[in-house]
Amino acid sequence: MTQLNSKARTAVIFNPPADIPSPTSRQIADAFRFHTTGVNSLTVVAQVEAVPWIENYLPDIAIEDPGVLRSNNFESIVFVHPFKDPKFYIPPFEPSGWRPSTPRIRFYAIDANGRLLPAGREYDDQDAENMDAHIFNRLSKPEGEAFYYFPYGYLFRYPGVGPTNQFGFRVPDDLSGFKNRDPEHKLVLCYGGSAGFSMFTLPHQMYTSVMEGSLNKKALELGSRLRFTVLNFGQHGNVVMNSILTYVLFNFHLKPDFIVAHDGWNDIIYGMAQDPRLLKCGNFAYQNNLEGWSQILHGTQELQQTQTRTPFRPLSAAPAVLGQYFTRKRQFESMVRANGAQFIWGLQPNSYNKRHLHPLEATNIEAHEKNIPFVDVYRQAIPLFQRASGQLDKMDVPKMDLYKEFGKYGKDDYLFVDPVHLSPDGDEIVGRNYADVIAKLCGLN
Repeated sequence: MTQLNSKARTAVIFNPPADIPSPTSRQIADAFRFHTTGVNSLTVVAQVEAVPWIENYLPDIAIEDPGVLRSNNFESIVFVHPFKDPKFYIPPFEPSGWRPSTPRIRFYAIDANGRLLPAGREYDDQDAENMDAHIFNRLSKPEGEAFYYFPYGYLFRYPGVGPTNQFGFRVPDDLSGFKNRDPEHKLVLCYGGSAGFSMFTLPHQMYTSVMEGSLNKKALELGSRLRFTVLNFGQHGNVVMNSILTYVLFNFHLKPDFIVAHDGWNDIIYGMAQDPRLLKCGNFAYQNNLEGWSQILHGTQELQQTQTRTPFRPLSAAPAVLGQYFTRKRQFESMVRANGAQFIWGLQPNSYNKRHLHPLEATNIEAHEKNIPFVDVYRQAIPLFQRASGQLDKMDVPKMDLYKEFGKYGKDDYLFVDPVHLSPDGDEIVGRNYADVIAKLCGLN
């Protein structure tokens, strides 16, 4: 994970203006507390315009004069700046007595979603935990947000939102303690894509953390001896086939009690945009960037990929796209049940079914759609999400249709950061709903 050295003398420089949207302000304040917890020597500096914001959202934080940054006292500088505009306040922090032998200051930034990033420099092994943990990590570029090669599909590196293990999942490296757990200790594993990874939340805000807290609270209130651990095995871009591979590679031997398949978006969007023959003949979806990897591997950059221009065009028929999704999910379910666990069918939400958009959602989604090649695919996929919801409704299985559930929310609810990725409030709803399903299966209702 990207994290601050607890022993480094650290200064945090606040830039947020007074008119920053309230949901963003709350997340920035939460992120400041999360990322600076444990830092032994912390100084907070702000320009005059940012002082009212700090007094409102961080009232217990003492603010010091920017002049303190002229000293030789700091080893880390963190800019809290929620926007991509490069014109933001940089006080004079280079000490007048700086010498070449002086240790270099490490610069960071906390963005609008609470992620801690290197500022003005490349990632290194101090920023991303497990960067060199195994050969495929070492052979990849030290990027902070990227797919990279792995023999069974790919891995994704996304530091800055809390701990990840050596394979990029938001779980501990050592899971061996769960293998021979007490029968009353229930293990819940959750799968999905980047929305399942909860990429715009801090660890305590993830839907899986919400689930775990809710389930353990219910058990305690009812006097049950059950206790729950909920682990997040979502990863960016994953379709159901990737979830199956993750389950087989990393989780099968743990014999979990519950599996939550929180998905739908990637299988539908990628399925619509991919080579339709692979849906028809192979019945699988894949990430479009893998075609580019094939070109690099084989030196065939002169050959065209499936999508030859942007925006991408939908190429596959709805029956094939949905058929692949439900077929692979049934396959996943059969493997899970054969291994002794209960399988919960989840259909993730997206903003296109929300009753009314929050003003900040509307702004974010408009900006997102201007820069994404899938925008036409998104819009033409709306009927497929509706059909998937209708098909799930007819199935007699443990399930949670969050696509339908989020249709209840309106303009006062800030739930989406973009068309599919959720805010902390959105993850809260997801976690509570899945917890209710599992509680019912355990008799905790």
